[in-house]
Amino acid sequence: LEDVVLSARAGECRIPRVSVFVRSAGPSIPFGIPVALEGEWLRLRAQSPNGQGLDLPGRTGIVVQARVGPADRYLPDSDSSVGVKVRSVRRAVRSAAARRLRARLPADVDATARALLLAERDELPASLRRRFVDAGLAHLLAISGLHVGIIAGLILALMRPFVRGRWLYLVAAMIVAAYVAILGAPTPALRASLLFAGWATSRFVGRPVRGADLLGVVALVFLVSDPTAILQPGFQLSFAGFAGVSIGPAVARALSAGGGRARLTATGRAGKLIRVLSTGLLAGIGAFLATAPVSAWHFGRIAPVSVASNLVGSPIVALSIWGLAGTLLPDPLGTWFADGATVCLRVLHAAAGWFSNWTGGHFESSPPSPETWLAWLIAFWILARIARGNSPARTVIPVAILVFLALGQPVTRLLERSDTGLLCTLSVGQGDAAILRTFEGRWIVFDGGPDLGPGAGREEIVEALRRRGGRSVALVVLSHPDLDHLGGLPGLLSSVPVGGVLDTADPLPSAPYARLLAVAEQAGVPWLIARPGTRILVDDAEVLVLGPGPVGEAGREGGPLTANQTSLVVRVSFAGFRYMNSGDATAVEEAHILQSWPRDSLRADLLKVGHHGSRTSTSGAWLSAVRPTVAVISAGRGNRYGHPHPVVVTRLDSANVPVVWRTDRRGTLCIEIRRDGTWRIDSESAWNSPVVADSVARHGD
Repeated sequence: LEDVVLSARAGECRIPRVSVFVRSAGPSIPFGIPVALEGEWLRLRAQSPNGQGLDLPGRTGIVVQARVGPADRYLPDSDSSVGVKVRSVRRAVRSAAARRLRARLPADVDATARALLLAERDELPASLRRRFVDAGLAHLLAISGLHVGIIAGLILALMRPFVRGRWLYLVAAMIVAAYVAILGAPTPALRASLLFAGWATSRFVGRPVRGADLLGVVALVFLVSDPTAILQPGFQLSFAGFAGVSIGPAVARALSAGGGRARLTATGRAGKLIRVLSTGLLAGIGAFLATAPVSAWHFGRIAPVSVASNLVGSPIVALSIWGLAGTLLPDPLGTWFADGATVCLRVLHAAAGWFSNWTGGHFESSPPSPETWLAWLIAFWILARIARGNSPARTVIPVAILVFLALGQPVTRLLERSDTGLLCTLSVGQGDAAILRTFEGRWIVFDGGPDLGPGAGREEIVEALRRRGGRSVALVVLSHPDLDHLGGLPGLLSSVPVGGVLDTADPLPSAPYARLLAVAEQAGVPWLIARPGTRILVDDAEVLVLGPGPVGEAGREGGPLTANQTSLVVRVSFAGFRYMNSGDATAVEEAHILQSWPRDSLRADLLKVGHHGSRTSTSGAWLSAVRPTVAVISAGRGNRYGHPHPVVVTRLDSANVPVVWRTDRRGTLCIEIRRDGTWRIDSESAWNSPVVADSVARHGD
């Protein structure tokens, strides 16, 4: 079926326009009734059974693990609660606006239009997102303070002929609040609407309010409702950006008033234009300086080009939003506004592409050091004092401290240790994830943990890499396609450059695995097939694949093949230190490896206990061959599986393993490794010698 439009109720289908191919193996499907589809939508290449590509360019698709049923099943109209009615109205209004934009705008600007006006960013092309990020304009694609301010200004202008006096501001605040509610109250828009409501209230009662006071009140409201909000990047960037936008022009005004020479004396239209541009430039500089350390800490990127790009992009976005709002009007006005909005959006795309190509306009950055954070705070304190009218001469001592910190940064960098590698088994709950840093600073990631909430795979891995200066990953090793091992990998592949993914590629289809494949294909990440004897060298770290054997052997336990029976088992040799990671391999697979490899080649300093400590893994024979100094069990606190099983704990004790580290009790385990192979747990002072020299027989060369 080509270009099927699903007759689903508003808001129930995340991708309202989709091409679906159906091959019925039973009774005909009753397309005459409304249906609702739930599941993962993917775009994959389609091939006919004979291997020839289908001649359907742009029309390939698949629904993975979808459930189909009457739409009423998912929208209980019998529930007459106010909340249900409000959500139904909100979905209906938003869906109607989205349909109007799709109908009146060309395909090349449709997704951007819905992102700017309705906060629908799911269909933005990855290449377009990247251009905006590199141009320092990524915030323009999310409903934020800028968008709410533009909408508020438009409402004030339209309502002024109809509402007189102080009531204008109160009515505008209520309309803005209704608009944010229709969007689903995303946090940045909600913060901005509260700021506007506070300003409007001050105008209504006739009492001035300082921006810093208003910002503090709104921040306090969010922190009281959710104290963890202060840890969120959006919260930090929003308030830092607002402070930066405010302090830049304030400092300029203070210096101008105090010195006299800096005052702009131009008059007329030219003088007004110069003042507007200079204010915008100072606001952009302030916003960049305020948000740069936060952006480097969370995202590892800094875009100085944003100072210039926002001078161009912000007015274009304002014109675009006004045009998009007019697009919702009846014809012929709606068509006229749509034509104008299309021109503005295409200019915005072109500007983003132009600024993204500026040399030095954006670059990767390591997380700020403590000295950098201290210097940043001191600099803001100095600027705040100047903005309040204090003489710059009174800030001599803080400025001297700031200069000392700036000059001391290179010395601190030189004193940092660069002769150690690092291997961390991350605490990701009920799942597996580990990272290894070579002496040259390249990274290997072993599994991606689950993706079930804060602190899970994606967040923990990306955060661990960025805090240690990791801006790319040389290799990802996926043990097997279970969700607790691959859940965080799609986010990782979307966040940082990845050199390749090592995987057994066994035929075990699942929705999460298909999604990972699609993300890897979109990001252009090579897929490497792991077979026993496969060796991959990343600087001084050698990843050797020990198992599993062929699929037929892996399934010799009988019954259908499971992911655990195909789990990848790798041994990593790093400057004499050895790390054994067996994923979720079963005792049967362990026995197969024991028969296929010399026992000396299985010795390891660190063993990742199989299957989170399940009793079906980590047999006594396996422990006898590996003889680890440290065994780490990656399991979630209070997990419903009872991992680690008491039987496995007893086996480890019987094998006299000196250190058994449980992430559910002790958190992340990090081991430092020196070039001579000696190592230590980062919380300890004594260095340990490797269990065996790295001179064992090679297999499968």
